[in-house]
Amino acid sequence: MLKRMIILFTSQLQIAIPCFSQGWNVQTAGSIPYLWTNTNDVAVLGNYAYIAACDAGLRIVDIDNPANPIEVGFCDTPGWSWSLDVAGDFAYMADGIGGMRIIDVSDATYPVETGHIILADDAYGVEVANSYAYVAAYYEGLRIIDVSNPFHPVEVGFCDTPNRAHRVAVSGGYAYVADDLSGLRIIDILDPFNPVEAGYCDTPDEAIDVAVWDNFAYVADYWDGVRIIDVSDPSNAREIGFYDTPGCASGVTAAGDYVYIADWEGGLRILNISQPEYPILTGYYDALWSVTYGVAAEGIYAYAVDASYFRIFNCFHAINFVMQGLTISVSGEDIILSWEEAEEARYYNIYRSGEVYFQISGLQPYASVTGLEFIDEDVLGQGQYFYIVTWVR
Repeated sequence: MLKRMIILFTSQLQIAIPCFSQGWNVQTAGSIPYLWTNTNDVAVLGNYAYIAACDAGLRIVDIDNPANPIEVGFCDTPGWSWSLDVAGDFAYMADGIGGMRIIDVSDATYPVETGHIILADDAYGVEVANSYAYVAAYYEGLRIIDVSNPFHPVEVGFCDTPNRAHRVAVSGGYAYVADDLSGLRIIDILDPFNPVEAGYCDTPDEAIDVAVWDNFAYVADYWDGVRIIDVSDPSNAREIGFYDTPGCASGVTAAGDYVYIADWEGGLRILNISQPEYPILTGYYDALWSVTYGVAAEGIYAYAVDASYFRIFNCFHAINFVMQGLTISVSGEDIILSWEEAEEARYYNIYRSGEVYFQISGLQPYASVTGLEFIDEDVLGQGQYFYIVTWVR
């Protein structure tokens, strides 16, 4: 008898309600067409969404009623608004050639610029933490700005990067820079006056955006989807997983067990990353005739900006998969799966892959059963097998 070694990569039963159309597990809650030309990024704080609107500066949208978002205020900027962060009563805009602009948004209906600083190169990304703004300044790397006085921001330190710094995320004493063809650069910012590179991790394409959650960085790597990098040891950062999206991953945000991706023509994609080595698609909404540039998330909602609309998505089903125990055993040359009953299930779909990284959407189920057990008698031999079980209402 041929001896076989089978390695199983799973510990969960994924419960979902597949619906393969323009969206899966994601529904449009509300939207507004732009009264301006285009957008690049969005941030959410409280009842407002703040939009970096390219040549139209900052736009503020009341999202208290997701079904009826309303623009309530704006503040034009002199440059090209690439991205922004909002902290307290202020919005911080990476405004391209216009540098970094600081805008008082305490009155959302009447935002007013209080200060600005012109940088060594165009400002593409910004994140604020502990009275400092960390700015991705394209060919001039990371610039650190003291914003304790919003009327007079002052650059106090910088760290050059090898390529083009697009976006930055700050977490735990480090700044994580999406540096285009030089991948992810990790910069020690404990001394903001003397930041130094602590480590890096190359990515296969162009690192455009980055989000950090716990000990992992999620890099939007354009044509090569999202790369998942273990940064628990910044000096030895390493990729442990990835998810290849159908479009161009250009924006990413992380919250809890989920990552939200702005995927250009691929629209909005949502991944479960409770096991970062094995990211799983749990929902999506296709862009169809547009492209999605930026995304933010809060609660059950995702907020996305594309070429024509600001959109609010209800992602309840995508981020509320019910996890049940999936039991796996091997009997001779067969693999036996069993699971707990889902109360409303009509039947169960079993997905199997010989690849560790794969997506449910668009795949045909390997098998469908009405009971609570499946015996896989068609194991191909030594290798890696990854199983997902979903139920259908």
